[in-house]
Amino acid sequence: MDAVARFMQLVAPDRPNPWEVEDAVASVADHPHLAEIMARVPVIWPVSNSLCFNYLGQAGRVLDCLRVEDLDQWVRELLDHYEQGGLRAAQAFMLRVEEDFVCRRRGEGGIRLGEIEGWLLPFIQGLSEQPVHLAVADAAATDTETIYLPAELTLVSSETENSLFYKLMAACQWGFIRLRSFLPDGLPGSDDPSRNLARFLDGFADPVLAARLYHCLEAVRVVRFLRDHLPGLMRRSLRSRTGLAERITGEDLLSALQRLVWLPERTPIAELEATAGSVARDLSAGPRTARESCALTGAFYPLLSGPGPEGVAVLQGRMILDQVAQTRQRRFREMREELIEALARTLALRGHQGTRDPGSAAENDSGREPGQALVLEPGSRNRGAENRRFVRIDNHRLELDPETRDLVNRMEREFGPVGAAELAAAEGRAGQYMAAGEGGPTEEGETVVIRHGYDEWDYRRRGYRKDWCLLEEKPLPLVQSTFVESAMNRYRGVIIRMRRQFEMLRTRERFLRRQRDGDDIDLDSLVESLADTRAGLPPSDRLFIRLRRDERDIAVVFLVDMSNSTEGWVGTVIKESLVVLCEGLETVGDRYGIYGFSGMRRLRCEVFPVKSMDEPYSDQVRRRIGSIAPREYTRMAPAIRHMSHLLSGVEARIRLLLILSDGKPEDYDDYKGEYAIEDTRHALLESRLAGIHPFCITIDREARDYMARIFGRRGYTCIHDVRRLPVRVPEIYRILTS
Repeated sequence: MDAVARFMQLVAPDRPNPWEVEDAVASVADHPHLAEIMARVPVIWPVSNSLCFNYLGQAGRVLDCLRVEDLDQWVRELLDHYEQGGLRAAQAFMLRVEEDFVCRRRGEGGIRLGEIEGWLLPFIQGLSEQPVHLAVADAAATDTETIYLPAELTLVSSETENSLFYKLMAACQWGFIRLRSFLPDGLPGSDDPSRNLARFLDGFADPVLAARLYHCLEAVRVVRFLRDHLPGLMRRSLRSRTGLAERITGEDLLSALQRLVWLPERTPIAELEATAGSVARDLSAGPRTARESCALTGAFYPLLSGPGPEGVAVLQGRMILDQVAQTRQRRFREMREELIEALARTLALRGHQGTRDPGSAAENDSGREPGQALVLEPGSRNRGAENRRFVRIDNHRLELDPETRDLVNRMEREFGPVGAAELAAAEGRAGQYMAAGEGGPTEEGETVVIRHGYDEWDYRRRGYRKDWCLLEEKPLPLVQSTFVESAMNRYRGVIIRMRRQFEMLRTRERFLRRQRDGDDIDLDSLVESLADTRAGLPPSDRLFIRLRRDERDIAVVFLVDMSNSTEGWVGTVIKESLVVLCEGLETVGDRYGIYGFSGMRRLRCEVFPVKSMDEPYSDQVRRRIGSIAPREYTRMAPAIRHMSHLLSGVEARIRLLLILSDGKPEDYDDYKGEYAIEDTRHALLESRLAGIHPFCITIDREARDYMARIFGRRGYTCIHDVRRLPVRVPEIYRILTS
């Protein structure tokens, strides 16, 4: 069989243009490893036809650089590049096989951000006092909320050293955030420091050059700060930083400052004096504040003789003041809205009934403007009361709850004192809530969509597609119905019997024998002790029986299939099962949550919270159960991964994931068959590795064909009579947790 025919067989039932196939395989048709090259075609073709043709054109040259045994790993990385950066990124990776793959396999060469993000992000978040994110950009930068880093680093020949530079670059950007480098205080202008810095730099003849100078001076300050706060990191990176500093060969002022950024341990004052004269002595201790850096920028600017080193400085990156200003404004709006809402809820729930302040005279509030007498006050200076915060409303004083107090403190630290406008808005909104007879907006009135990215297992490449699926948590639209009441009447006898059974599960009693102390004598142990004494052996002192009561410590999440195949009687009995089960769980006291799942394609996987783990079983939860309805497809793995993530944060002796489904995993796109089964199986393996026990209850009559592969022989049960589901589900749960 020639190469074209073999290719057509591998991609069937697809039928690509034979002329394209012939051109693509021409370069490998006579290759000695043609079989190994062709074996990877089924892995690449479903991802991208163009990429597959490109792969065939480059495969012969690639195998000249690496071993056949490494081809699988190379293909996995090729697909990762394609999914992260598109066809061009994948083509660049194929052309740089020696630098981007072979050297890294030997522990040499560059490293990608995705390979170290798993430990780099927790490192930065541990340093920061606020949430910080990582993202890819062409150079290091920060908008004070996200740290941007290059997708790959090849500064030195060692992968370990490049990994260390990633850490150093991220720490340097964190230093800019921590020292408020882009928000200098005391500059003339508006109340927004980020705008003031831009105005200051625009006052120079060449604002871009002035910005580079200011950024260099701030980088000197930041790196000195890192030397004091992260001495281990600075010590480990000294040799590599020295090598990079030696590459900067210019004699101008900016070149000298760049060397100073890399090597603050060796301040080249003499070198600076040659270009900057006596002004360089001001750098002997470095600028101590961002405002001092502004002053030094004004002093050094007339001494600049050129633009300095070409390109963006690797360690300090570049400034993105426009994005800093946008991020700051957005964060201010979000925090202001959150604060107004918190204050409004506090005022509405307490109905303006604070404690009368004996030290204040009663004021006449006739004709006062809204918020005029609403004043935010700090707590007293007495010992133990310095963290308290109050709102004064006319002649009343109302203490803020800890969450609102912390929010006020954070906003004041970042944006200055809370003004009358925020207080007036909070008072007006509280008045609206009180007029409507509410203590704030209801939970169902808030539409909050939270997106999560999850990997997906591709069995063909034997690797994950990174952040391939986007999952949203969406509230269920509530409907008025008598479903729950009807279900409870229909299964009244089952519920009564189940409550009795579950009542017996609340505690488990067992006798512990051979104890040093206890509730009764252990006769067997006593007889053995007497026999040992008669035989001249030392007797045992473990002569008692103790009654032990084991408290249940169980957390369970019920994951309910809401695909369109559950329409009709199937969906009804699933909801009835939940009603019956919840009545029993309220008796036994186990912590439990209920979530539905559905969706269409990888970018729209959906999870619907019916009851969160810490939420009480209330009328709202009953209404949500009644609102469960068929939706779209059964892409089960993202929902399983999301539930595993939720359960991983719950402290419990037993963590159980119970799945109610009527069929095998399937979606609108090519997510079906072997691919869907293998992805779901790996999601369950990840759950078990996290200490979670998954179990599936299915009503699919053909379940045995695939369920054993997905869940294991003992990880599922099939109920053939769907009408028995409300009776069988509580029985199965009782067996699983007994």
